Amino acid sequence: MTAYTAVVITVMCFHEPWFDEAQAWLIARDCSWHDLLLVRPHYEGHPPFWWLLLAIPARLGVPYEWGLKGVQLITAVFLVWLLVFRSGLPEVLRIILPFTYFVCYQDGVTSRPYALMMAAMVLTGMSWRNRDDHPWRLIGSLILLCLCSAYGVALAGGVALAWLWRVLRSRGVRDGVLGQKPRLAGWCCWQSVSGLSL
Repeated sequence: MTAYTAVVITVMCFHEPWFDEAQAWLIARDCSWHDLLLVRPHYEGHPPFWWLLLAIPARLGVPYEWGLKGVQLITAVFLVWLLVFRSGLPEVLRIILPFTYFVCYQDGVTSRPYALMMAAMVLTGMSWRNRDDHPWRLIGSLILLCLCSAYGVALAGGVALAWLWRVLRSRGVRDGVLGQKPRLAGWCCWQSVSGLSL
């Protein structure tokens, strides 16, 4: 993880942010909270969570590249921490995966919500096994996935449909869907968040 962080910081020093990275920063800095939450997502086609994260340094007066790359570095290190220490992947994958093109460059260096979205996918995978015993862990991961990107909404919808299908197939509507109140409440909560994300 230390090596990954050093590599990402080094490459970030030479990476000039692209126009879409700069646009996200400008949206976070210049839009009112009302526009950031309710107007701009309709034009951009993505949920506002990434802009809300960028708004913290942007509105505190942190310089552009420091703030943009700082938020990105935090999300990328969180992703790699999950992969290395929490995912349960084989050791060889935990060593190699952080240095692949997508995890190291696309998720690590470019300032987009990709690292956060992948972290949400890893959390979803980690909580899938205990989904019926602890439904809120999986639902929280799906909500984070919905908040990251419009693509995350589609991915979370697929996972939720697979989960619903398994429950219906094994227990039916009465026992499966209506029988466990926390799971039903979680599904309703996830559905409302995914609807608001769009």
